[in-house]
Amino acid sequence: EIEKDVHRSLPEHPAFETNGIGQSALRRVLHAFSHRNPAVGYAQAMNLIACQLLRACGEAQAFAALCWITEYLMPTHFTRTLLGALVDQQVFEMLLLRFLPKVSAKLQTMHTGIAAITISWFLSAFMSVVPSNCALVVLDGVFLDRERFVFLLAVGIV
Repeated sequence: EIEKDVHRSLPEHPAFETNGIGQSALRRVLHAFSHRNPAVGYAQAMNLIACQLLRACGEAQAFAALCWITEYLMPTHFTRTLLGALVDQQVFEMLLLRFLPKVSAKLQTMHTGIAAITISWFLSAFMSVVPSNCALVVLDGVFLDRERFVFLLAVGIV
């Protein structure tokens, strides 16, 4: 899994091109995390978070930040059940219903539903949908006040 995702991670950034220094660093960070936390191992979306962290800091700091995000800020998002992301989706749907009922009604009529769209948002801390030049600002928001920030951002996106 890690090897597949390393090659798909941030390919538009020069450091993350095939055999780039970013790919090597990403591989080491993700393997280190999977060894540190074998119960979780590696889950898709960690690569997107780790890429952006590596853009901002060295490997050791990126590893520490990834551990903090996955173990403290989002501890149930990367379990087999994806419980944290599923709860985030339900909270988001309730917020839409309460504050944007017309948008909520429209999204309910979609065949895939909002959950199919937003699962990657909540798993990747929005790294799957925000442009790279905004990613570090989003991660700042996640670090500062994840519980409020992710829902404000999600409502802002829709």
